[in-house]
Amino acid sequence: MDATSEPPGWEPPGGSQAGGDAGGTGDWTGTPGWGQPAAEAVPPPGTAGGWGGGPPLQPMGLGDLLDGAFKLFRANLGSVLLIAAVFLVPLELLGVLLARHLATSSVQHLRDLANSSGESGPDSDAVRQSLRDLFATLSVAILPFLLAAVLTGAGVSRAVAARYLGRESSVGEALRATARRAPALLGAFILVHLCEMIALVACLFPALIPMAFFLCTTPAIMLEDLGAFKGMGRSASLVRARFWPVLGIGVLSGLVGLVLSAVLRWPFTFVAGMAGSSWDFIPAALGGIVAQLVVMPFVSIVATLVYLDARVRLEGLDLQLITRGRGQGQAGGATI
Repeated sequence: MDATSEPPGWEPPGGSQAGGDAGGTGDWTGTPGWGQPAAEAVPPPGTAGGWGGGPPLQPMGLGDLLDGAFKLFRANLGSVLLIAAVFLVPLELLGVLLARHLATSSVQHLRDLANSSGESGPDSDAVRQSLRDLFATLSVAILPFLLAAVLTGAGVSRAVAARYLGRESSVGEALRATARRAPALLGAFILVHLCEMIALVACLFPALIPMAFFLCTTPAIMLEDLGAFKGMGRSASLVRARFWPVLGIGVLSGLVGLVLSAVLRWPFTFVAGMAGSSWDFIPAALGGIVAQLVVMPFVSIVATLVYLDARVRLEGLDLQLITRGRGQGQAGGATI
């Protein structure tokens, strides 16, 4: 058989002709052509047996996103738990101890005020001031929990997305990237929750609107090295075209997280009930840590998949990564 009798539809690797096509391109970007060494066969990102252990990098439905989040969590269990533990364990313990100390002090102050008031009863102004102090101290005590949620979500998003897209990424690299982007992450966290609080003044449902629009803020900041405002804008632009599906997955993943948290906390709550009042905070704190080690990474992985799914639908991220070979380099301005 001569060189011109190839089977119909057959093409040499890298182009339609052995010496290049009419335009002289010769091959697709990242695809070996004639005279080039054959690259190692690598499955596309997210395919079965490929990188990260997640679903295929293609448009995903609601079930695909949830199932993919669980698959990625299991496939990257060691890295995810280690990243979460670095942030969660110290900050959760600090929050529990701080809340216990401040709440005990405030409650004791109220008791002293009631005991010293005599028959006339406690002074109403003093009681209101004590309650305000109690609310303020508990607000301060919750800051470590919020900080743990922000940093854990960012680190998990970076590490899981890198693995999912076929990039080499260690736990240390994810932690360093989180530290670099911490100001932007904290700024976006404050701004997003301010928007949610403003929306909450009307009623519950409007508060879900900013939640949906800014669901992809953390992945955008971590994967595209954006600031707080640009990260929020990037998230809103990606979500706008699919607002209702994103709202649905956000609410559903939150409900799944609540159920998981309740199930994981229950044994520790039972032990805390059996322990004395002086020691009940220890099993309660352990239960909170164990629950958040699972729930926070899961919710973060869901948000990361929503971000990637939006980029696949709107920007053809899957095709960009395939043509660039192994997903190397930037795609649409993304670091990963």
